[in-house]
Amino acid sequence: MSLKQKAMLERAKMEAQRMGNDYVGSEHLLLALLHQNEGCLAKGLAAQGIYYFQVRSDAEILFGMKEQPTQQLQITAIADTLLAQCEQLQQERPQQSFEDCMGEVLLSHPSSVAMELLRRYDVCLEELHVAGKKRGGIAALNALEALHCLNFATRQGFVEREEQLELLVEILLRREKANPLLVGEAGVGKSALVEALAQRIEAGEIAALKDHYIYALDINTLVAGTRYRGDFEEKLKKLIAAFRSHPNAILFIDELHQVIGAGRSEGSIDVASVLKPCLARRQLRCIGATTLEEYERHIEKDPALQRRFQCVRLMEPDPQQTRRILMARCEEYAGFHQVEIAGELIPTMIACADYYLPFGHFPDKALDVLDLSCAYARAHAQDKVDETCVREVIASLSQIPVDVEQRTRQTLEVLTQRCPDLPLRQLTEALQGLGEHRRQKTLLGCWALSGEPRQCRHMLQLLAEEFFHQEDCLTLDMNVYPFLCGEVLQRLYRQPYTILCIEHFDDALEELRSLLLRAIREGAFWGEGRQVSLRHTLVVFLQDSEDLCGELSALVGSHFQLEGSAPCLLS
Repeated sequence: MSLKQKAMLERAKMEAQRMGNDYVGSEHLLLALLHQNEGCLAKGLAAQGIYYFQVRSDAEILFGMKEQPTQQLQITAIADTLLAQCEQLQQERPQQSFEDCMGEVLLSHPSSVAMELLRRYDVCLEELHVAGKKRGGIAALNALEALHCLNFATRQGFVEREEQLELLVEILLRREKANPLLVGEAGVGKSALVEALAQRIEAGEIAALKDHYIYALDINTLVAGTRYRGDFEEKLKKLIAAFRSHPNAILFIDELHQVIGAGRSEGSIDVASVLKPCLARRQLRCIGATTLEEYERHIEKDPALQRRFQCVRLMEPDPQQTRRILMARCEEYAGFHQVEIAGELIPTMIACADYYLPFGHFPDKALDVLDLSCAYARAHAQDKVDETCVREVIASLSQIPVDVEQRTRQTLEVLTQRCPDLPLRQLTEALQGLGEHRRQKTLLGCWALSGEPRQCRHMLQLLAEEFFHQEDCLTLDMNVYPFLCGEVLQRLYRQPYTILCIEHFDDALEELRSLLLRAIREGAFWGEGRQVSLRHTLVVFLQDSEDLCGELSALVGSHFQLEGSAPCLLS
């Protein structure tokens, strides 16, 4: 009997004594295993919210005899069989941990008291048994805290990217530079592609990589606790040595740019410095992932690291591809949230995510909308996800109200009360032009407002409050453009759904006027090192005169002239 078996038996005896039993049965072995909180069975139960103290308390109620004094403990026949089978299984699978072997043996006896106890929690023992048999990997790498094996993650519906997946496999099979580097914007599915590869390897669908394992590296865990010089180098060398000893192990580093400088202190080395010679000599294979911006900023500036990898570019999927991805994942999310998702809602989710979340990327932002819509329905005790759920989630994510028709009616009522002579038909058309049905790609709208400045600002204030649900509108004075631009762009970036009021356009320098007009035509400002979209911004030129210059007349869709208390609309 191994030391671990002896330790588990002693723990099982302690559990039996606590319960006042005079025997050691399968339920006591189960409690001993859960107390260690190691192995697939314990972790699988924990993932379903079932823990040691909960099971112990229920076992004491069901099987405890605390009034009876504990005598000499006898091991039951089933417990003796479990221990013997565990010892035999560990001899057959030396790479598998003792805890995993004991968990698998326990699950193979469904009629035992331990399994009857677990059934009280509505646990599917068959699923735990399948997961436990799959759980394997490489013991030396499993023991490293900074590594996580991707082969055994829950398989997800994965569509598209077949061409990139094949290229990934081909690069891993190269004699030299067998290191793919996935480059793409955040949210396009770089990590999901690697996880899909690992799960297909485990399922035996990629014969060329049979018995291979992909391990994800957590840089933060690797660096944690390395306060003294030499600590980090020791952990890193231990990790590299483990991969050298197992050629069928593949290292995955998400956010590869983080390894440049990671762990570096005065007089020490970083992860990249250790990786480069290992990658060059094919002592390990590595899959990296990073964004295009970080690749250009960090990886390209280190030619020695760059030439160790072969780039695989991942583009953002189009709406049709995103639709197929969401359809493949619908059943998974519906099952998790226990709600029904109508297939016709998927295009609505994608269209709303595209329009209201311009800074995210497909398919990630569409999956966020799908997941949160299901969560919204579940939180409000709805059995089915409807369009209301989607719109509420979109409004929460984007901070943009989506009830255009209601806001239009409310805005018109307020403006009618304040300005009785307002031409409702023309203003209604102008406001409806700001609705989401237009799906503008560049600019929400461009108006001009002429008349007494105080009245013009009053009208804009009412529009900001009633239609845009903002306290006020943004103002950009062209006479002091360079000094206000940075602040205005920052506010636009944080709250894009608003009114941008342009003052003194006619008095501005020709260069500044051209710069502003180009931004309006393109629907985006460039400044502060980033792009600020105007897709959800109503640009209003506050004019002193009724006539518009030729530059503006081509852009302005509606021109309001305020005379006294009666504003009128000019086409």
